[in-house]
Order: sequence, then structure tokens, then C-alpha cells
Amino acid sequence: MRKIKLREGVDLANLFGPHDLHLKMIEGELQVRMAARGDEITLHGQPESVLRAEHILRELADWTRTYYELKPDDISRAIRATEEQRDIPLKPYTFSASALPTKKGNVNPKTPNQQAYLEAINKSDLVIAIGPAGTGKTYLAMAMALAALTHKQVSRIILARPAVEAGEHLGFLPGDLFAKVHPYCVPYTMRCTP
Repeated sequence: MRKIKLREGVDLANLFGPHDLHLKMIEGELQVRMAARGDEITLHGQPESVLRAEHILRELADWTRTYYELKPDDISRAIRATEEQRDIPLKPYTFSASALPTKKGNVNPKTPNQQAYLEAINKSDLVIAIGPAGTGKTYLAMAMALAALTHKQVSRIILARPAVEAGEHLGFLPGDLFAKVHPYCVPYTMRCTP
């Protein structure tokens, strides 16, 4: 059991969520029990889970002091971000300098790897990302491109497709990384024969 007392100025209704939804989400994901009485929260569970829940609550409490309205997505994002490293600062995953405004809301990195990917895109002219499908590689790259176009950092976006088949055979082609990727970098007009 661990008791934490929140600092003054924390918007408890915002932190706990409607009908304590945010607390219930943390309880369900981390397998801890929480009891809130005023600005004091009692946590019960495995020591590692309790410390992780305490870190998440303290970080979220700081966000509410700046009048940021927490949403269930923010809670899920905070929980995922602490999976690999319990005491990682969570602020970049919600208020990120890499947050990209869209008509439907901001596009934010949801994991430390996505944060590193966005930073690499900002710092480098060419970024090659590999990873499983559905991890946000294309989505974040397109969001960055649209943000650059919106902020007039670029004048146009050029979408290119591979000049060779990009099927499952790519991983099994003989040769090193250069031999596998080089056909994608050669202009299509050079590959055509008269």
C-alpha cells in the first residue's frame, strides 16, 4: 500500500475523469486498486505496478495544473509510454514539440520509438524506418510532410512509388541492404529500355 498526496492546484475532476474513468483505466491496465479521498490517493498492488501508477498520476496531475483537459487517449498513451521505462517523462507524448495539428486534432507520438522517429525526421533529410506494419511509420511521415507543407517549409510533396515490385520477396533478395534498396532509388525513366 502506498499513499500519495497531490500538490495544490490539481484539477481533480480532470485528473480522475468522468465517473473516475481515468483511474479505472489505470487500475485495469496496471492491476492496482486505487482509492481517492480528496487530494490523497491510496494505491494497492504489486510494488512495481504501484510505482508505475504513482508516476503516471503525478505526471497527469502536473498536466491538469496547466488547464489541459485530459482525455482517455492521453491515459492510454501514458500507460503505453511507461511499459518499457517506468519513470520516463510523459510530457513529450502528449504536449510534444512534434505535435502536428490537423483538422481532427493533434497527431502526437504515442511511444518513445515514435518520438525518436519524429525527431529523426526533423533533424535529417532522409530517414529510413523499418518495423512491423501498423506502428505508424507511414502515418507519421505523411503527417510531418503535411505539417511542413502547411507551415510553408516546403512548396510541394512528391509521392513516389517503387520502380520494382515491393512484394514479400524483397526480404529474401540476395545481397546487402544497398543491393535491396538501390532499385528503389533509381529514377524510373533510367530503367526503361527503348
